[in-house]
Amino acid sequence: MKKIAFTCSSCGFLNVPAPGDDWRGFQPCRHCGALERVAADREVRTARKLYRELAVKTGLSVGMILKLQKRGLLPRDLATRSWLHETVASAVALAVGSEEILRGGLARLPKKHRKTLVHDVPSDGHLTRWQRDVLNRYLKEYQEDLANCPKQPAEKRGQRYGSVVTSIPDMIRYLEEQHRLSPATSRPWIKRLKKAAYNRVLRALKGGPHGK
Repeated sequence: MKKIAFTCSSCGFLNVPAPGDDWRGFQPCRHCGALERVAADREVRTARKLYRELAVKTGLSVGMILKLQKRGLLPRDLATRSWLHETVASAVALAVGSEEILRGGLARLPKKHRKTLVHDVPSDGHLTRWQRDVLNRYLKEYQEDLANCPKQPAEKRGQRYGSVVTSIPDMIRYLEEQHRLSPATSRPWIKRLKKAAYNRVLRALKGGPHGK
């Protein structure tokens, strides 16, 4: 069942249901006791809507909101957030959009790490043999997968991302068998190379520069 919540129009309190609650019709506010109509079309807010509301209000992406939750700057349940949490999220959005702050943060990192952040995947000439193997496999699979739907526009083909290509767990097992690599070593690179292969193929289908 989707988690729902409603805001009291009298006191502004955000009412969050307990695990066993099934709110329908009119429900009393847990703060002031005023009755509020819980309508699925308007007042009910799912977890997805809460993420979207905070993203629009602060200017942060949903992905960044999730990272702030992992670091403890935002509560795991956004329905329980306070004005202080929204202030922190807005401050982070301002910092992310400031070139001076970003430049200062990057200056504290080693040069090699900075290059990794800017260029997520090195050029093909700097990849190891197993990394080139993974990249070429995904390039071939995405070319076959995305090219098999010529009637769809290029932007629609992107919805097939990760649909029939080799999954990350399967690729990890392949590298364990063929290259004797541990999952801790291969997993982060597989994710980066898979995304890089997809972007290359999609740019080619759209007629843009292939790029490496």
